[in-house]
Amino acid sequence: MAPDAAQRGTKRGGAKQKQDSSLGETPKKRAVEEKGDLRITAVCSAIRDSALPDGCREMLCAAAPGVLSLSIDKRSKVHNMFARQIEHVLKDRSRTLENQIEAAAAKVAEIERSRDELKNARAGKQESVISCGELLQECKTKVDAQGGVVKEKSEALAAAQDAQRTGDATANKLKADAAIMIKARDHGLPAIKNDVDDAATRAPGLATLEPFWRLVDGDSCMLGMLPGVCKKRPSERSDFDNKMIEFVEESMTKLAAELPVKLQQEVPGVLERAKLVNATKAAFDEASQHERTLLEETDRAKISLAQAEMLVMQAQKAEEACEPAILAAKAEEEHAKTRLQTFLVTNIAGFESLRDDALKPQTSLETSDEISGSEAATCSDTKVEPAAVPNAMDISVGGA
Repeated sequence: MAPDAAQRGTKRGGAKQKQDSSLGETPKKRAVEEKGDLRITAVCSAIRDSALPDGCREMLCAAAPGVLSLSIDKRSKVHNMFARQIEHVLKDRSRTLENQIEAAAAKVAEIERSRDELKNARAGKQESVISCGELLQECKTKVDAQGGVVKEKSEALAAAQDAQRTGDATANKLKADAAIMIKARDHGLPAIKNDVDDAATRAPGLATLEPFWRLVDGDSCMLGMLPGVCKKRPSERSDFDNKMIEFVEESMTKLAAELPVKLQQEVPGVLERAKLVNATKAAFDEASQHERTLLEETDRAKISLAQAEMLVMQAQKAEEACEPAILAAKAEEEHAKTRLQTFLVTNIAGFESLRDDALKPQTSLETSDEISGSEAATCSDTKVEPAAVPNAMDISVGGA
């Protein structure tokens, strides 16, 4: 029993010693690790940036140094499976960066399209400003022209009113003379013929004769005597006085016949002048109303022009606001391109150099699109702590 146990112990110790010697760092392996250290670090960084579950990322990061630094004659199926999964992760990351570039380019195109639409809209609004300005100028021209018409109509109305006042003065004088004559005839003549001794009774009638004397056509000396003669009672008058009273009666009769005729002759002129005044006033009112309408249109044109100019300013501001957004989107696109280029140079190229160094002599890795469903499931479902796969050499080579 003891020798057998010793023998078994020796075998276990020999196997362990053999395994330790196989896991020992050879100069060749150290050279590979030193050569690929930065590349492996970049690959692990890309794995950590991927969208894989945490356990899968840690498992691949733990396996990557050992897998990618292992020479081809030491690589097993499991090593190759990890290499394919790493390649798949890197290509997914590359596609993600490409999609970011496409999204940034689409954003730039969208903002530029929006800017062009705003520019076209501003051009249309600018045309509206021009149209409103032309309309305003047209309204002002019409207002100026209508102002001349209103002035002309106003002068015509003033002339018609002056002619009416001048022409109607004669008719008005004839009316006044006729009224004076009628009063003198109806009240003054009876007072002259009244033989009453009471002066107060005759006074109102005699008072109506005062304005009448200027209507009588006769010698000034005789006209100056008439008031005194008329104040005498009929029984106190001489023959000469009676003749003067007869003259007064004849003058009244003559005026009573002449004044209505003269007044009737003035009526057509009065009516014509009134008609002319009414017509010129109507023309003046119409011209004034049209001028007010044009002024209102001018005010509306001013408001429209101000609104159109405001819309142009708003459109210009919106268009100018697009420029910083375009610059930011282009910067984002360039940044995405730089990230992709850096990723291709640092991560992809580093991985491919490590992969090619390991596989070119005998085998080539399958692409990420050729990973079998079982291998993908192994990556996504298996939870491996980083310490579980410290080095690809810890995975049994005998499984190859």
